Amino acid sequence: MQIDYVYGTDEFHITRPGAIVLSGMAGDMAPDFRLNSEFAGEVAKVMAYSIGTRTLELPLAIVAKSMMARRLLVNDLLAYLATYPGGYLRFTDNDGVARELRDVYLQDGAEDDGVDGLEDVPGAQFVLSFSVSDPFWYEITDTTQTFQLAASTGTFFPIFPLRLTASAVLQRKTVNNPGYTVWPIITVSGPASDIVLKNFTTGKELALLPTLSLSLGDTLVIDTRPLYKTVEKNGVNAFAYFNRSSEFWPLITGDNDISCMMGNSDANTQVDFVYAERYLAR
Repeated sequence: MQIDYVYGTDEFHITRPGAIVLSGMAGDMAPDFRLNSEFAGEVAKVMAYSIGTRTLELPLAIVAKSMMARRLLVNDLLAYLATYPGGYLRFTDNDGVARELRDVYLQDGAEDDGVDGLEDVPGAQFVLSFSVSDPFWYEITDTTQTFQLAASTGTFFPIFPLRLTASAVLQRKTVNNPGYTVWPIITVSGPASDIVLKNFTTGKELALLPTLSLSLGDTLVIDTRPLYKTVEKNGVNAFAYFNRSSEFWPLITGDNDISCMMGNSDANTQVDFVYAERYLAR
C-alpha cells in the first residue's frame, strides 16, 4: 500500500524506502455518526442524525542505516505535514484502487524509541493522528456525465440549425452512483433557455428563470455542493436567475433518473454533471 500526502500539485510520499505502515491503523473505515435525541416523557426520540468528522490514526515505522538518516526521514515527514496543513491523504491499495481523504490536519504524533524486533537498528515508531473535517473517501478522478441532443435513429432530414422548442427534453438517462450521496457541479453550454434539470428518482427539480438565456459559446456553471451553492454565467454571478421555487439536488446512492429540459437548444448544447464519487469507508 502506498500513502501520499497531496497539497496542491505537490505530492509527498509518506511510505518510502525506510518508512513503512504498521498494522493497527484506525479510523479508515466508518466515521463517527452523531445522534441528537430528546426525551418525550420516558422515551428518548432521535431528533437529528448526521455524519461527524473522522480521526485517522496511522502507525508508521522508520528504519534507517544511521541516526542521521533517521533524523532526516522523521523531520522531513513532520515538517511537510506541519508546513502544508489541509491537504489530501491519498491511499493506493495493492489492487491499484486509489482514494483520498480531504482537508486533513496532523493533530498528534506519538513516538516510541526504536522499532520492535530491530532494537539495534536506528529507527522510530509513530502513531500519526490526523483530524479530517470531511469524513468521506473520494475517488481521485472526477466522474463526468454528459447530456446532449440524442442523434436520430429514424429517417429524418432536418433543416439546420436544428433547435428544440421551449421545455423540450435535451436528454433523459439513468446515472448510477455507486458511492454515497454526492453533489455535482453542473455546466450548461449554450445555446439554451428555460433550463430545468430534474431527478425523477427523488422528485427534485432545479430550474432557472425564463429570463436567463445562453447563446452559442456561453456557459452556465451551477455548483450544488452545500458549502458553495453558486450560479455563474461566463464566470459572473448569476444567482439572481435561480428559481427559488426549485432546489439544488444531489445524486443519491444507486440509480438516478435524470432529465435535462430546455428550449432554443441545438446540437451544440451540452450539460455536464461533474463529481468525485465518495464513500464512507476505504
